[in-house]
Amino acid sequence: MVRTRNVRNATHHLTHFTTNARHFTTNASHTTGIISHRTTKATRPNVSHTTTITSHPTTKVTRPNVSRTRTITSHSTTKPTRLNVSHTTTVKNHSTTKTTRPNASQTATIASHPTTKASRPIIITTSFGARLGNQLFMYASLIGISRTNGMTPRIESKALVNKCFVIPPSILQAKIDTSKMKGQGESHGCCIFDAKYTKLEKRDTRIGGYMQSFKYFHHVQNEIRKHLTFRENINTPAKTFISQARKEIYKNHTENVTTVGIHVRRGDMVSNSFGYTVADKGYFDRAMDYFRKKYKKVVFIICSDDVSWCQRHLAGENVRFSTKNSAEVDLAILSSCDHVIISVGSFGWWAAYLAGGEAVYYKDWPKPNSPLAKLTKHDDYFLPQWKPM
Repeated sequence: MVRTRNVRNATHHLTHFTTNARHFTTNASHTTGIISHRTTKATRPNVSHTTTITSHPTTKVTRPNVSRTRTITSHSTTKPTRLNVSHTTTVKNHSTTKTTRPNASQTATIASHPTTKASRPIIITTSFGARLGNQLFMYASLIGISRTNGMTPRIESKALVNKCFVIPPSILQAKIDTSKMKGQGESHGCCIFDAKYTKLEKRDTRIGGYMQSFKYFHHVQNEIRKHLTFRENINTPAKTFISQARKEIYKNHTENVTTVGIHVRRGDMVSNSFGYTVADKGYFDRAMDYFRKKYKKVVFIICSDDVSWCQRHLAGENVRFSTKNSAEVDLAILSSCDHVIISVGSFGWWAAYLAGGEAVYYKDWPKPNSPLAKLTKHDDYFLPQWKPM
């Protein structure tokens, strides 16, 4: 009986022990779950926390932040001349593993800058061996052709155009060596536009010939007019001469007076078999009448290499002659007039062009079927708005 009770008690204790063991196991499972939960939180920090750790200077990062790499690339593109040193240091602080091989785009930028050298300008020049009118065509064509081809114009300082006009210093050079330059001459003649000058080879070049076509330079006419500003020792006497002529004719009533310059070229062209011609008295009479009918108060100022002929055939009440001035001052006088009548030759042509007003020219030049006629095309030589007579 006692033994049976003891067995039951033992069984009861064993059952109680087993229940406690289960309870303990359940608690252990709960404890394990807590531990597992803590372990999970410790191994997977949130993204913002990771960013904070990554940005810390003591943390080793195998690859620099992409956004920072792009910033450096953008910076190198903006300032390709030199990689910012402080930026390079920042990359090294962020990545101790890959600092010897920068971004490929950075490598290309850095390598391209030290090897880039400013290209030497391609020089284009011309030789001046003629008188002022011809030199003006050569100079203007040089400027126009250089601008068309992206080349750098140069002339020697001793050129006559530089003594008469305020040529920009950037175009002047004491001495130009043309021995290694490519020569480029005219193909069709003095007064015919040659399209080959619009597509020159990119090398130092010396252009030759008379280049007497407005089509070489009229697209840069504003620049040409700025270059061809007369020097003060030429411009002042020219302005004074015109002012005195106006006062002599119209006294104190010089307002609304129109000045018309007349260039009469004769000299060596009077007897010439090449095809040059000279305008006769009838041409000048018609041209002067054209302006007399158009303006009430007109002053005609005549410049010529044969003043005596002009005084015999073209004298009049409102006509004045330039008799004691140099050729340079004569050109400044004609260019300062409102309108110009020209006969033949490049001197008068430039007087009309620089004046910028109406221009009347002698249409019977050159002589038909002459050698000069084969080298001349009126549409290339005379501006379309000029009036032939």
